[in-house]
Amino acid sequence: MLWLSVLLLSCFTASALDNGLARTPPMGWMSWTAFYCQMDCVKFPKACINENLYMEMADALGEYSRK
Repeated sequence: MLWLSVLLLSCFTASALDNGLARTPPMGWMSWTAFYCQMDCVKFPKACINENLYMEMADALGEYSRK
């Protein structure tokens, strides 16, 4: 029974477009996943991705690099 399962699972192949996209995972600072942002910036001003968030992060990076 196990060999039949292995045989059936090995028959499936992955199919994807060969356009070069997503050959590597997303790299760099992704603010959406870092802060789990809210969509309503009026109701949640501190938990929203906006200019203030990026300015705070830039200031924090500047302070960190000076230490």
